[in-house]
Amino acid sequence: MTIDLDEVTARQSRLESAVASFAEMPWDDLPTDVVDSLLTTLESAQRTLPTLGGELILRLRREPRLKRVKRLRTHLANLLHISATDAGARIAMAADLAGDQPTLPEAAAAARHGLVGPEHLRIMRDTIAKLPDTASDADRARFDLELTGVAVSERPEVLRRDAALLLAEFDATRDDPVTRERSRAARRDFVLGPQDADGMSRGRFCLDPEARAYLEIVLAKLGRPGMCNADDPIPTVDGDPDATAAAGDTRTTAQRNHDAVRAALRGLLASGDLGQHRGLPVTAIVTMTLQDLESASGLALTGGGSTVPVEDAIRMAAHAHHYLYVYDGTTGRPLFLGRSKRLASADQRIVLHAIDRGCTVPGCDQPAYNCEVHHLIEWSPDGTTDIDRLTLTCQDGNLSAGPTDDEWQARRRYDVESLGQTLWYPPKSVDPSRQPRANRFHRRPNRPHPEPDAA
Repeated sequence: MTIDLDEVTARQSRLESAVASFAEMPWDDLPTDVVDSLLTTLESAQRTLPTLGGELILRLRREPRLKRVKRLRTHLANLLHISATDAGARIAMAADLAGDQPTLPEAAAAARHGLVGPEHLRIMRDTIAKLPDTASDADRARFDLELTGVAVSERPEVLRRDAALLLAEFDATRDDPVTRERSRAARRDFVLGPQDADGMSRGRFCLDPEARAYLEIVLAKLGRPGMCNADDPIPTVDGDPDATAAAGDTRTTAQRNHDAVRAALRGLLASGDLGQHRGLPVTAIVTMTLQDLESASGLALTGGGSTVPVEDAIRMAAHAHHYLYVYDGTTGRPLFLGRSKRLASADQRIVLHAIDRGCTVPGCDQPAYNCEVHHLIEWSPDGTTDIDRLTLTCQDGNLSAGPTDDEWQARRRYDVESLGQTLWYPPKSVDPSRQPRANRFHRRPNRPHPEPDAA
């Protein structure tokens, strides 16, 4: 079917105008029945629009440069200013509900008409995903039809209950040990959430039976009252805790479990048994300014992109052989290797952790721990392994870079304070003018210089 681009633009303008005109209405003077009617209409529109977005996402999926889910996710996150997690969820939803042959046609039709909301769809998709491997296409179609019938007339709480009953009834007649194992494997996760303003982090986990068995003994050993207590002059980490220390331990069980996991991780890193990761021993890499080190205050930055109070970073250095890079100082260690070596040295990798802090490709959120070292000028023809010709990229960024105008190319921007930020020049297929772009995700603005004393 031929698409009239002018008509598309006109409809887009009408949509924007309609939303803007509604936003300007004096809501306080409306009668209650009109408010109810408007809320119903707005809810229906909000339910319909994501399905239209799904159609557009599938269209983008056909772009050669966006065929890989990770690249499409990054593109959507940058374009719409949404999180990578949200972008990934929209891509997964589009696969089930959009296109000429959606995976869940009944749910897709209801969503397109604004009859079911995001929570309904999440419950339906999760339930059908738990069907055993032996379930037929007809079984999945029946679940799609029955669950959609409930969703269009009931709240999500009712749908969740009916979906659980329907799945339990199916499992009672279709017992399948293989599927139970697959379901456990699919549900296992350990998600570390972003840091709060005070540096604390929340997360979630779902452990398989084996992982739980290992964790139980760690908590039983190191989470006992009196064990691994930072308030003790010399915390007990081995043997039995002192009876006095145990009696005076005022931590909750949850706090003791936290301290036990921290002590176990610290001991594992100190052991050196984890080998290497991307050319460096597996240990914490922390960067800070000389001023922060001298004052023992402020924030240091880890290779994972998180922050650690400087006083904690200094204490961490006493427990294990962590890499601490003070980037206002001069170490005198070799950073310019010329063509004598192709692979970056450990020293160079540490410096790049401090300079780049993560992937330098525009829009990428991967921290330094997940990155490779990329030669700004390819080593094979005439490049050198010098610190000013290296940068950090994730694996996708490395694969998409190259020497031609149809590939991403990177160069360093030099300034007086550091080696400078990496600029990326996009391929002509992305930007015909090839205007340079920078990734600002990992770079924080410089702190203002203190004003001189008036005296």
